[in-house]
Amino acid sequence: MFYSNQIKEFGCLNIATTNSIKQSSLILNSNFFNNNGSSGVAIFSANIPIKIIQCNIINNIAINQGGGIFLDMDTNYLVINKSIILNNLAFEGGGIYLFKDGNINNKNLIQTFLQFNKADFLTNNTVEFPTHLSLLINSQEMAADELIINNITIRSLKLKPYKIIEQGVIKLSKYLMIPSEQVIKKYKNVIPQLQIAKNMLNDLFITLKNSKNEVLKNSNKVTCLVSQATAAQLDEVQRFEDFKFISTLQIDQFNQFDLGSLSFHFDPYHDENHNLQILVNCSSNSSQDQLLYLIISRTYKCQLGEFYIDEGCQNCDSIFGFYSVTYNATKCSIFDKTKFANISSYAIQLLQGYWRPNLYSDYTDYCFKNIEFCKGGWKVGDELCSLGHLGGLCEECDYHNQRGEGNFFKNQQDSECYSCSTKTIMHFIISFLWTVVSVLITLRSIQNSNMLFSKLRFKLRFRKILFKLEQDMEGIFIKMLFIYLWIFSVTFTFNLKFSISFSFIDQTSNTSQFMASSLDCFLSEISSIELIYVRIIVTILLTLIQFGVIFIGYQLYILVSRRKFQTYIISNTLLYLYVSNFSGLIKQFCSIVSKRIISNISYIQGDLTQTFGSLDHNQWIWKFAIPGLAVFGFLIPFALFLIMFITKKNFNKIQFRRHFCYLFDEYNEENYFWEQIKFSKKIGIVVIMTYFDSNIVLKTSLLGLLLLIYQILAGMYQPYKLQKLNHLDLQATQICSIAIFIAIAKYVSEQEFQNASSQIFQVLIMLLCIKLCYQFILNIFQAYVKKYKALFITKLYNILKLISPKSKNTINLGTLLKQQRIRQERMKNNFSILRAHILKISNAQIKYQKQYYHQYRILYAVNPIINWHHQPGISNQKHIQIIRTTLDK
Repeated sequence: MFYSNQIKEFGCLNIATTNSIKQSSLILNSNFFNNNGSSGVAIFSANIPIKIIQCNIINNIAINQGGGIFLDMDTNYLVINKSIILNNLAFEGGGIYLFKDGNINNKNLIQTFLQFNKADFLTNNTVEFPTHLSLLINSQEMAADELIINNITIRSLKLKPYKIIEQGVIKLSKYLMIPSEQVIKKYKNVIPQLQIAKNMLNDLFITLKNSKNEVLKNSNKVTCLVSQATAAQLDEVQRFEDFKFISTLQIDQFNQFDLGSLSFHFDPYHDENHNLQILVNCSSNSSQDQLLYLIISRTYKCQLGEFYIDEGCQNCDSIFGFYSVTYNATKCSIFDKTKFANISSYAIQLLQGYWRPNLYSDYTDYCFKNIEFCKGGWKVGDELCSLGHLGGLCEECDYHNQRGEGNFFKNQQDSECYSCSTKTIMHFIISFLWTVVSVLITLRSIQNSNMLFSKLRFKLRFRKILFKLEQDMEGIFIKMLFIYLWIFSVTFTFNLKFSISFSFIDQTSNTSQFMASSLDCFLSEISSIELIYVRIIVTILLTLIQFGVIFIGYQLYILVSRRKFQTYIISNTLLYLYVSNFSGLIKQFCSIVSKRIISNISYIQGDLTQTFGSLDHNQWIWKFAIPGLAVFGFLIPFALFLIMFITKKNFNKIQFRRHFCYLFDEYNEENYFWEQIKFSKKIGIVVIMTYFDSNIVLKTSLLGLLLLIYQILAGMYQPYKLQKLNHLDLQATQICSIAIFIAIAKYVSEQEFQNASSQIFQVLIMLLCIKLCYQFILNIFQAYVKKYKALFITKLYNILKLISPKSKNTINLGTLLKQQRIRQERMKNNFSILRAHILKISNAQIKYQKQYYHQYRILYAVNPIINWHHQPGISNQKHIQIIRTTLDK
């Protein structure tokens, strides 16, 4: 037993010779406890074969090497059997220190416990020549398999399938994924959803290990050669001669070989059967042994911020203004200072007023409707939009609270989004009441006209002339006003900024669609169907509800007044509701079947949050939109035209007129189809507005051309019975045309920030709107004054008479009332005389045409009023003018 000895040099047993001898040493059943020395405290042996059997070497301390054993010999002649080497301490090699390039293995270390020894500098248990290589990834030692190829042992990286992020998608890979043509440790994996780039391989090192799997330090004499090869088949290891040399690695200050400092060439777009094989071959000049490590890998496909070139991926350097935001790019994009505030290699910071659909799109579009909708920044899609906005170019509103900022609805005039909490039902009620009132006015006008026509029971030619003089015109003026107000509203689709609201135009001319739009907040809460489809259904339902309200009201009226039910009320109400809502329905149906391309993505024109051509959208197109267009846009107008074409000889029969006169009552017989012309004009306007919505200049040109063509046709055919209506129709068309061209001038002024000229154009548009409304409202007012003037004066006179019977105003009003009554009596008498003469002439022409002609010449000598009938070259309009003059007299 060697216990607690203080040894100045070498160990308790020092066995050495300067020459190699064939004899060996045997140390048997010896104990070495708590000894202190310089090197090999228990046993120091040099150049002599040695056997250590059943020895205990415990708690020994060496100042230099080998706390337990120091051996300077060929390890082929070493045997340590059934021994314990435990808890020894040294500066280098706490357990065993092998001075030469030998190894401890299962042939020379048999049934021996060698553990828990410590060293201050080198390995704890054994200092020896490295036995194998180990791979560390992110400071974690990786498992390895041992392959034997041509009697050569190769350690190969063993990987279970693990998760990777490639091109923003999480995948499983059984290969070590590295970049192509980029230094491994500098490579950063871009995670676009988080807008970050993260280094997935912080370090990739090869280390030298001993038989106890301890990292060997101070091994400067070892050099590693790195080479690569491409395998075309799975699980195929290439021949050594097929590997191409890449680089030589030297051990660093941390006793590691930095494999992450290298880059490798491998086409990332090879098929899955190909792989990259990296071979690390470490050796020493003092030994013929080679340590091999094989890594089977593949390279990442080109991500954001990279471009593909020479079968590899290179970075786009943002410092020089290059970037890439698309996968598999073959070149970098260039910084655009007109759109971008800043860039990184894989992201774009947009200026205000610009929009990108997603992280992977290099398309940037200008928010031309309102630059304030798009607030700019590093984000994309809806995140670029201001409060309440979303969709393509941020033009839609967040009806369903998708962004978590609340529910919003759209103002149709300026496309601004407002919180649903501010929405009231008052606009809906006003619009509904206005619809009912306008229908009642139109029905009353139609009824009065039909009653007048039925009373004129003489020859058709004279009946038409007298009918033109006394026809009720309120319904016609309202019909024309609604048409041209709707056309005038086209100017508000040019993305103009007005200091006042013109919503009353849409509320007046397109009531059902306006009411349906005003229910957007409510509909978005109760229905899971997209609003673009629900809104059309609700528009049709509201139209039917309006019809139902009028029908019920009419039923109550006939019950109270005990009158007979008239079916023409039903037909005329349906015709009015169809004509007044025609343009709105066609526009909504067209917005479903038309697409709008923004940033190379096809959206539904009517809802820029929905992509065009999706499975759900296609079903709505074929099952709803196309049938709706076919029925409301073609079948019904064609059926109405066909009915009028077949029965045009019955236009003057009161039974037919009562049901269909709303379609032709204002037109002359030759142009009975003019309502279909107006249908076509509306469809043309809708198509232009739908398909050229984003091209303001082209849209303006086509609209102007369409209205010009209508003016030419209207001027050529003069479709209205009265010249006054023809003039009014042309004048209204011209006002709308002028307004459209002034609107495009205002749009250009706003784009160039010319506020003064923009304000001037706004005033002109307002004046044109007033002019358009004024001429129709004035005619409606005059018609009512003519009808109710006497009644109004009588009521007012009676009231003043009760208040102050002798006042000057009462006396003057009484005088005016007498004059009015005298005038009415004179007109009534003249009309009776004229009617009697015309009736007499009509009967005489039928029975005694020849005799009548002679009598008529005599009668003309007495009363020249009726001479116009046989004066050649006098038109019907001239005839009417003569009769009006006669009646006024």
